[in-house]
Amino acid sequence: MARLHIREQTGPNIYNVIVHSPTPAGNNSAGVAWVAANLASNVSVTQMSIGNGVGQITNAEANQVAAGTVMETAFQWGDDPAWTNAERLADLEIRAAQAVNDAVMTMQARLKQFGRSVA
Repeated sequence: MARLHIREQTGPNIYNVIVHSPTPAGNNSAGVAWVAANLASNVSVTQMSIGNGVGQITNAEANQVAAGTVMETAFQWGDDPAWTNAERLADLEIRAAQAVNDAVMTMQARLKQFGRSVA
């Protein structure tokens, strides 16, 4: 699976990027696996079209997102035309890691008690 997908330009040197990352292991405070909580909260939907072409993800990749085992995070990335390719990739990796960390923290806060049942 491709991890980073650079999408359309939204402004001068600003691009939409989608990053795929594994859903965290472990459970929330209610004892529900993060994968199950993520899946049940109806956020496991890809923003990308399915196929084998440019800008698409395969059906297998989309199934991983739909199963909740892979998180899909979108973020805006600013490309500096003066960067070398190495600098560009390094910055993209840093921004992607930040976006994933933020998405995981948000998901874990939002779903901290998801699925708790009290009799």
